[in-house]
Amino acid sequence: MSKIDGFAAYEQLERIGDGTWSSLFTALDRRSGEVVALKILREEFSEDSEAVAAFRHHSEVISRINHPNVIRILDIGEHGGLPAVSMEYLPTSIVDLIQSHGRIPLPRVLEIALQVATGLEALWQNDTLHRDIRPRNILLSPDGTAKLTGLGLPYKADSPTCTLTNP
Repeated sequence: MSKIDGFAAYEQLERIGDGTWSSLFTALDRRSGEVVALKILREEFSEDSEAVAAFRHHSEVISRINHPNVIRILDIGEHGGLPAVSMEYLPTSIVDLIQSHGRIPLPRVLEIALQVATGLEALWQNDTLHRDIRPRNILLSPDGTAKLTGLGLPYKADSPTCTLTNP
């Protein structure tokens, strides 16, 4: 993983979604020729020093986790003057799988659930809680491996503000 000032290696392609804090785009990595996902902090939060710091901290935390069931961060930097992170691009979520194939057979559901649990364990081992587990935040790699994404702005597991009623 590298920190690229201005993300010059990435050509932004198309918007694929918006979250509370950021927008997600596909981008071409000119170094490798691969399509990646480019997550950019939304402009309305660019002047909020706490939001910028949290976005950067989140990116750093996730970039240190090397696990087959957690999305892989490629680069951390800025794009258009806004904090940004590039990550592996996986276009298929559990929602997409259900919409295209209908009901998922129980053995496959159990396989995905085990992979999700394994990814959550990896986050937990790195003192991080995923605060937004839902089908859209479980992506599938081309070989069918489930990967967690959409961690929002995760809390450190030992945070004094992290309780069962205040995650």
